[in-house]
Amino acid sequence: MKHTQTLTEMQEEMAELVAKEIQREIDESLMLDILVEGGWTKVTFQLTPKILDWCKQNLKINEWKYLSGSFAFRKKKDAEWFILRWQ
Repeated sequence: MKHTQTLTEMQEEMAELVAKEIQREIDESLMLDILVEGGWTKVTFQLTPKILDWCKQNLKINEWKYLSGSFAFRKKKDAEWFILRWQ
């Protein structure tokens, strides 16, 4: 027997998905702020597969993060290297 959702069920499901996405964005934004407060360097830059590959190949996993549309680098020299590479 095939289950079909009512309009109300679909609206509730959509509202839940939107709420989860908003919460994720808030969490990432707060985490980024905390990292910057802790001395990390923020670089706003569009994520692409090439940039992601470069970061994975050239930086230690705990030395950079991509959160809320920005990169954060533990070491300022890594942020500078990133900017020089992708500018």
